[in-house]
Order: sequence, then structure tokens, then C-alpha cells
Amino acid sequence: AQKAIFSSTPGRAVQTEGGRLVFPCNHVRTFGGLLGSRFELRSHTVLSDDGEHFRKGGASPAAETNESTVASVGGRLILNMRQVSGHGLRRLAASADGGESWQDEGHAEQLSD
Repeated sequence: AQKAIFSSTPGRAVQTEGGRLVFPCNHVRTFGGLLGSRFELRSHTVLSDDGEHFRKGGASPAAETNESTVASVGGRLILNMRQVSGHGLRRLAASADGGESWQDEGHAEQLSD
């Protein structure tokens, strides 16, 4: 059986210039039971354009990510994530569409984890 667990992260939400709330979150998908033999970690966002209705935004293109934070930098959103196999470096993704989708920016050499 496949199950998914969604959770918020240690990071805080940001509000874009257009008013959208963007929350950094994580999910764990297990295969073969709640503590299944296989699992997938991935960071994603939850979005709200009115502060009352919320929906899942885009997921990180990088697998094995969690403990994400989000920031608004130069008109783009940056998702800063821990990556399990990241060799001690944070993984970054960027969004130009308010968190609907994310493009992988690779490991941040200047950000140790």
C-alpha cells in the first residue's frame, strides 16, 4: 500500500508582491506500509492567494529533500532544502511563477548543512 505524510518545515511562509502566501513543506511517500521498505522524500510548497483556501504548489525537482525554507529574492522564489545525499550542502530550486513549479539550481557550494 502507498501512503503519504505531509508536514510543514522549520521555515516560515513568505508573501509575494502579488499577495500569495507560500509555505515550505515536505512529504514522505512510503511504499509497502507506513514504514515501508521504500520511501520518497521531497520538498514542496503550499500556496494561498486569499489566506483562506490552500492548495499544494510545485514539488522540488530534486529527490530526497526535506527541511526546506523559502525566500523571495529578486522577483523569484528560492527553495533552500536539506538533501539526504547532498554531501553536506544545501540544495536550491527557483520559481518564477509563485511556487507553481520549481527549477533545480543544484547544490549551493556556499551553504553547508
